[in-house]
Amino acid sequence: MRDKPKRPAAEDSVERDIEALTRPAEPPPVEPGRAVGAAGTVFGLPSPEQQLAAAQRLIDAAPKGPPPRPAAPAPPAQAAAPIKAVGGMLGRILVDNGFLTPKQRDICLALQSRPDNTLQFGEIAIERGFISREVLDRVLDAQRNHNADVRRENSLVPPPPASLAAPTADKLRDAGQMLTWLGSTLKHRASDLHLMSGKPPILRLHGRLVPAKDQPIEAAAAESLLTSLLTGEERQALERDQSVVKCVDLPGGARARACIFRHMRGMNGVFRLIPDRVPSLAALNLPPALGKFTTYAQGLVLVTGPIGSGKTTTMAALIDIINAERYQHIITIEDPIEFVHPCRCSLITQRQVGVHTGGFAVALRAALREDPDVIVVGEMHDRETAQLAVTAAETGHLVFATLHTQSAIRSINRVLDLFPAEEQGQVRTVLAESLRGVVSQQLVPRADVPGRVPAVELLFVTPAIRNLIRDQKVHQLKNAQRISRAVGNLSIEDHAAELKAQKLISDQTYESLRAQ
Repeated sequence: MRDKPKRPAAEDSVERDIEALTRPAEPPPVEPGRAVGAAGTVFGLPSPEQQLAAAQRLIDAAPKGPPPRPAAPAPPAQAAAPIKAVGGMLGRILVDNGFLTPKQRDICLALQSRPDNTLQFGEIAIERGFISREVLDRVLDAQRNHNADVRRENSLVPPPPASLAAPTADKLRDAGQMLTWLGSTLKHRASDLHLMSGKPPILRLHGRLVPAKDQPIEAAAAESLLTSLLTGEERQALERDQSVVKCVDLPGGARARACIFRHMRGMNGVFRLIPDRVPSLAALNLPPALGKFTTYAQGLVLVTGPIGSGKTTTMAALIDIINAERYQHIITIEDPIEFVHPCRCSLITQRQVGVHTGGFAVALRAALREDPDVIVVGEMHDRETAQLAVTAAETGHLVFATLHTQSAIRSINRVLDLFPAEEQGQVRTVLAESLRGVVSQQLVPRADVPGRVPAVELLFVTPAIRNLIRDQKVHQLKNAQRISRAVGNLSIEDHAAELKAQKLISDQTYESLRAQ
């Protein structure tokens, strides 16, 4: 039998290594009271009763249902809305801000007026359960701030100059003395002068009436002064109509629009002072975008606002821009002529109602045959004038007109309301095509220096706005105005915010503009 050949030592070494790697590991030594698991893990071995008790504790401690969601963070506490104090009366502030109803306010006023009452208005409202003490404290703070603003604004109004003391009765018969008086009023930047029988002269300084420190003017002296400014024809008109309106030329080129009329105490005269030069848009603190209206070749532009809001001055500033930049024929129809425009680049024809023409409609109808490029209508207050103005804008002329309204929406509705209901559909279509924009302004007191500043709303007509006018959706113009700010549209709220940021108006004035 043949012997098997011996394998090399290296092969034996490899097999031993493989056997060592595949051999199961020996279990570790077991301590008393311990056991070894199938995977060689050592653990304590509790009794069956202990295992059952531990399992029951786990079951009892387990949450029932789905796992709870993490609690949402508490919302941050919101600051209380600011109190709007448009007036200084406590009851009005509470009603305006929704803390009291008008009926609850009347109840508190009735209780306060009782002879046996010893409580103030706010205490009565708390006692009746209408408001809380916290609300009353907040409203009283707002009332104090409002009264402080009023006192501060009143302190900015200068006293009337001594040169405006009433002259003697002999001088009242001299028209030259009256012209000197008006010139002095203009020099001291008063906007109006009031002469009333039985009262001292009264100036309107920065929107407030300030009486002169002098004796009241007698009725005979007041009539002699006022009638000395009138021509023979104007005196006849005063006797016939009991009132007359005219413009008075003052030394230096300035003018005054005079309205002289009779009342129960005698005769009264109100003089609106007009500077000798047309102010620029920048000097008037008007938005620069307003100048865009002077670039149109045709269409209707409405300049609106309450009486005494500066509409005539704004329109004169726009006409002055056209006069300086364009070679065109400008016809103005006014009652009376206030700003006198010199002919610069443009040819300007100014006509006064009652002197150069019989009325606005007559002059406007004639203007269409006088080769105009721009027509200025001092006041559009009747159907015929409105119809002719819209027609002139539709036939290729740029027309500026004024209205006594306080917003763009009201201005458009006012034009439509001048026409009968059966014609409004057609007028609405024509107005939507011809209207280029609306300027609505009002003067509010300044917070930095004595004076007033205009708060303005601008509406440039876009295709979307044109469709809203045509489709009887004028009430949606506010939203369209906000969306189209890129073209220059400006709401009264946005301009009020700009004036507040520039510290030109007080918080009280800002809230008053926002509440409109």
